[in-house]
Amino acid sequence: MAVQFGADAVGLTQRHAIRRALNDAAELSPLDDYRARGLATSAHAQLSFTGISRLVLSPGVRIDRWGPTSTSSSSPWGAAELRLSKTTRLRAAGGTYRQFADLEQINGVRGGGANLRPEWLVMSMSR
Repeated sequence: MAVQFGADAVGLTQRHAIRRALNDAAELSPLDDYRARGLATSAHAQLSFTGISRLVLSPGVRIDRWGPTSTSSSSPWGAAELRLSKTTRLRAAGGTYRQFADLEQINGVRGGGANLRPEWLVMSMSR
């Protein structure tokens, strides 16, 4: 059995401003103006089991914390590999994958606010 794990933290910052001349005015009018900051953190772990010499099973999970929306989520996955011969392997994997809103999607005129939740997708593949 093998164990893999890791973690990361990323500081986020964004400054955005839109100004336009309205109705032929000499001065520019602010349409959108914000500064946004946040912290994104994550940790992951994966186990690899080789109970049968030709079969490897690898379940794992990733935990994310998205500071700009105060949202936490988990994304589990699993993979399997079966060695059919010296040169042929059958692999299959699947999991849940999440994407958090960008700072621009949260803030500003078109922003959805801090209530935005991560989008998610369940995928599987084999080859």
